[in-house]
Formats: sequence, structure tokens, C-alpha cells
Amino acid sequence: MKHKSDVLTIVPSFITMIKTQLGYELKIFRSDNAPELRFVELFSRLGIVHQFTCVETPQQNSVDERKHQHLLAVVRALFFHARVPLRFWGECILTATFLINRLPSRILGDQSPYELLHSHKPSYSCLKVFGSLCFVSTLKSQRDKFSERVLPGVFLGYVPGVKGYKVYILQTRAIVVSRNVVFHEDIFPFHKITPLDDLVDPFPGLSLPSVVHVSGGDSGSLKLLMCLLWLKMLIMLVRSLLVSLLWNLLLSPFLSLLWSLWLNRLLSLLFLVNLLVLLLDLHILIYIIAIMLFPRNVYILLSIISPAPDFLHLMLIL
Repeated sequence: MKHKSDVLTIVPSFITMIKTQLGYELKIFRSDNAPELRFVELFSRLGIVHQFTCVETPQQNSVDERKHQHLLAVVRALFFHARVPLRFWGECILTATFLINRLPSRILGDQSPYELLHSHKPSYSCLKVFGSLCFVSTLKSQRDKFSERVLPGVFLGYVPGVKGYKVYILQTRAIVVSRNVVFHEDIFPFHKITPLDDLVDPFPGLSLPSVVHVSGGDSGSLKLLMCLLWLKMLIMLVRSLLVSLLWNLLLSPFLSLLWSLWLNRLLSLLFLVNLLVLLLDLHILIYIIAIMLFPRNVYILLSIISPAPDFLHLMLIL
């Protein structure tokens, strides 16, 4: 029911269904004061008593309110786990109702509502994970030699009275019902952002989360493999970018500073050494020139210019 006006056809159909299928006749119908729930002619003809609750007093209809909260809790769990778009809220409600009616309840003595109504336990082999990836076999009438044999889709629930699954086809954006479906219950196509807990830190090593369970059919598809390879390349790219960023921001400036200080000190030391060598060379050159110009008796002159080494003193005396 997508609009409140749909209740005009749903309530009469529900009354007829429970009478035909279960053999129960509706005697009391309790609701709030919503105008769309006033079935005066229908209830008068069937002899049904219509009871109303006071305004803003949901306590008078506590059973329905608690079941409504239970239903919404299951719907939110399905919705947040599968992350389906909001336009599929109707499919979430129908699937939640399907599950609640077939799961055992402690209030009912560990029996399910389905078991109490039909006197036998329901089959659980048809249950699948809501919102999971699945592949639907295409119809033979729509195939040619080069067309796809399967189409990827998203599981959206069950169809009453049909032994098939409701699937949303991702390529055509259409909802189909088919029984030839292969499920991948660990993959959710509407998960746009992968949780950080499922990814590995790029620095310690590279690894990818693996698909641990595939229900029936082949082990995977080429598209899934390409997505995993693309994710691995993305992790490697992020790792290289982080290493480059660490080098540019921390290591490179520090090493450049050390290199500049060391180079400056080395150049200063080399300059002093060269200057000292130059001075020594000039000192010796002065003595040699003095010996050549004044072969004898130049000891006093050379002593005034610069103190001579001992070996030069010996040379002058000789």
C-alpha cells in the first residue's frame, strides 16, 4: 500500500481472504479516527463492529502499536544492512512481514505464526539475504547468439503465490520475478562505500577481503574479478602517495638541512686548508728568492722579514 486511498480495496480483500483461506470471520475492527478507515456500508452489511480509539491515545490499541514497532525494527535492519535506495521501502516491509510470519516466537511457544495458521512448519530453504547480489537467467525468447545469458540484479524479496524471487535488474532498472536465480549472499551492490574495517592498512601489507561463500552456481563473474583488481591497484596507489607525501613533508627537508650544514662546513674546512697551504708556499718562496739574491750574509735580513726554519739557517751559514 503506497497511498492511504489504497485501503478502500485492501480491507475488503483482506476480510474476504481470511474468511476463504482460514475460515475466520472478522467481528471487530479497531482503528484510529482516520477518515479513510470508515467503512460504514461494508461493516453494516457484514455485521462488523467498528471501534475507535481516542485522539492521541495509542495505548488503547497497544497490540497493534507493539507489532508496528516490531515490524519497523526489522525493516530498519534490512534497510541499513542492504543499503537499498529509499524507493524500495515497500519491498523492505513486505520482506520483513514474510520473515516475521515464518520465524519462531517465544510468545507463541517457539512456534511461528505460519505454523499456527497452517498446522505445519514453513520451509526455510527459500530464504535469502535481502539486498544481496544475484544473477537472473534471461528468457530464451529474448536471447540471440551474442546476448547475455544472465543479468546481475539485487534480491528484493518474495512474491506471494509464486515460486520465484523478486529481483531488481541493475542494467535495465526493472523488477522481474524469476526462479532461475544464482545468489551471492555476501555481496551487496548498493554498498557504495566499503567499510574501513574490511580494508587492510596499506603500510603493513596488501590483501583483499575474499568472498567466503557463494550459494550455488559458478564461483564468480569476470566483472567481480575486475572490481577486485581495481581495488587492489587503488590501494597500491594510495600507498605510494602516502610514502611520497611522507618523504616530501618530513624526510626530504630534514636531509636537505643536514646536507647543507655538512657541505658548508666541508667547504669552510677546504678553504682554510687551501689558505694555509698558500701561506706556507709564499713563506718558502720568500726564503728561496732571498738566497738567490743574497747568497751570503742575508741572515739578518731574512730574520727581519720572517723567522726562518732551522734547515734554512744551516743553508745560510754554509
